[in-house]
Amino acid sequence: MKIGVFGGRFDPIHIGHFILARDVLETFNLDKIVFLVNFTPPHKKVFASFEHRLKMVEIAIQGIQEFSVSDIESKLNLEKSYTAMVLPHLSHLGKLFLIIGGDQYREFDRWYLHEKIIEMAQLIVLDRPGIVAKGIYDHKVLRFTSRRIDISSSEIRERIRVGKPIHFLVPKRVEEYIIKNRLYLN
Repeated sequence: MKIGVFGGRFDPIHIGHFILARDVLETFNLDKIVFLVNFTPPHKKVFASFEHRLKMVEIAIQGIQEFSVSDIESKLNLEKSYTAMVLPHLSHLGKLFLIIGGDQYREFDRWYLHEKIIEMAQLIVLDRPGIVAKGIYDHKVLRFTSRRIDISSSEIRERIRVGKPIHFLVPKRVEEYIIKNRLYLN
């Protein structure tokens, strides 16, 4: 099986994540996209607990056969959730395709054990329209020019914080979960 690994904080997951995941699934003829929820991201702050972020992804993908979620990072209980330390625990799923943004790819040579990651998974780089990210593995990566999606988790968190609606930015059930659990209010 061809498995797309789409890692992130998903803090919260939003419609843009789904559009990109579906586009990559179809473009590269993947069998499944696994949303890999980061437990302790090494370079970014989280705002909701791992349990809340995992639950929001589970709720969001409910009923979508080609999407699944992995909580492997929490089970590994690593001090820092480096991709190179997590991918071996997903290899049993099939051939792995690691989906990363162009901004991440530009810094990929600084990732922990990046040369091991390239051995474990085929990289799919999401380039922005008109911007092709350059890196040391240009000859090995698959490229995908993503459509422009101007939705970000930080914008959603800010809208919640100031009392603005988030309709249509996140799946309805995720919005209900955020409201019920009073997430991102401070």
